[in-house]
Amino acid sequence: RQIEVSVEGWLGLTKTPPEVAADIRRGLRAELAGDGEPTGMRPFCQGDDLKFRQRWAIFVAKKPV
Repeated sequence: RQIEVSVEGWLGLTKTPPEVAADIRRGLRAELAGDGEPTGMRPFCQGDDLKFRQRWAIFVAKKPV
């Protein structure tokens, strides 16, 4: 499953220090512009909101009786 995540929301949730957050934003924007190295985060913009895509997997198991 693919989940779209707001970079700003994610940075706030992870309590990323401001200087590190600026580097992350810069790297994602450089990738979008075709000037940077791939980050693996698959960034995109939705309006003015910088976002990235996460892949989630859900596994369900049943304990044998």
